[in-house]
Amino acid sequence: MVRGEMLGRPFSVRQLQILELLVAGLLNKEIAHKLHLSEGTIKVFMSVIFAKSGMTNRTELAVWWVRRGMTQ
Repeated sequence: MVRGEMLGRPFSVRQLQILELLVAGLLNKEIAHKLHLSEGTIKVFMSVIFAKSGMTNRTELAVWWVRRGMTQ
């Protein structure tokens, strides 16, 4: 099982990387730059992360992640 599994669907390694950067406060554009991806690609990843998590916004997702001690 991948760390951070939610609703029975595990996060991929890339999704976990994006979550860590989101929790650090980075915007999609900054995450894209840091991971050498396009901002559009990050938006797609974020949509998948929201679908897997059942969360509806970045703040809710970040708070959930931190409260569960998921940060490195």
